Amino acid sequence: MLCITLDGSGPGLCAPIVEARADGGVMMGFPRAEAQMMAAQIMQSAGRMVLAGQPPAIIREQMPTPPSCTIYGLSWKTERSARPLRGRFRRLLIC
Repeated sequence: MLCITLDGSGPGLCAPIVEARADGGVMMGFPRAEAQMMAAQIMQSAGRMVLAGQPPAIIREQMPTPPSCTIYGLSWKTERSARPLRGRFRRLLIC
């Protein structure tokens, strides 16, 4: 059961984040296909960093952006569920 929870539902849990980031890219003027590819590559890069031995907490702490979009987005993530966060990600990608 644990493998199904960790592995089987993983893509379903990641897909809304990829979709929200792609939507933000479209709002910034990128074609949907290009924005979706960039969003997927971001998820892939984060996964590779973890697989290379970097703890997720360290990755998160090392990635704040100048206008603090990362920190702002993470604060929303901890305060709200993933569904409202999806709309917030779209807006955060513009900053």
